[in-house]
Amino acid sequence: MPAKLRPPSEEKVKCACGHCDIWIPKYNNRGRLTTFAFGHSITKWKERENPEIECGCKCGGKLLKYGSDGKERKFLYNHHKRKEVSHDGDYEYVKVPENHPFKNHKGKVYRHRLEIEKYYTEKWGYKFYLHPSIPVHHKDDNPKNNHISNLEIKLKPQHTGDHRRRDNEETYCLFCHSETTYINPQGQQKWHKYNSGDICEECQRNYIKTYKDKK
Repeated sequence: MPAKLRPPSEEKVKCACGHCDIWIPKYNNRGRLTTFAFGHSITKWKERENPEIECGCKCGGKLLKYGSDGKERKFLYNHHKRKEVSHDGDYEYVKVPENHPFKNHKGKVYRHRLEIEKYYTEKWGYKFYLHPSIPVHHKDDNPKNNHISNLEIKLKPQHTGDHRRRDNEETYCLFCHSETTYINPQGQQKWHKYNSGDICEECQRNYIKTYKDKK
């Protein structure tokens, strides 16, 4: 059965959190001794001041530095999505103005693409926006290095081919352990996926032939 409730006692005591001057009933409506005002327990306040700070998304809103659970806060509710810089793996997303035509649904663009836009805007003297279909390549394959000297614009087939050739340099056949395979007229190596690795063109043909002979 639920406990029988009764009116709080008329005797008052001061909240023991040390951060306020609130007086509370000495006993609650269940007859238990009360020490803190609601939300002022020492485990939640952690014996520290709780100043008012600005929201980290720079919206101008104010919030208390520590929540009721004692954890430090930096953003108003759901405003962490508005922060200036976020990450997609090793790539950085940066908040851009509302008039940017190619921003994503969060109003952000990759930093390396913004560096290209900034460079050509200064070079040509008018605002330049890079279309999403045009890839930007990191010359040293380090997505964290967004210096303009490390960036170059490439056509999509060329960019894809460069990455394939780079990946193929580290590829070997699981069957014959060869590091070379058939090269098509476009200069691309032709590898075939097999389990968790690759096999060369010759082994692929022999594998298919052996499989048909067994049938």
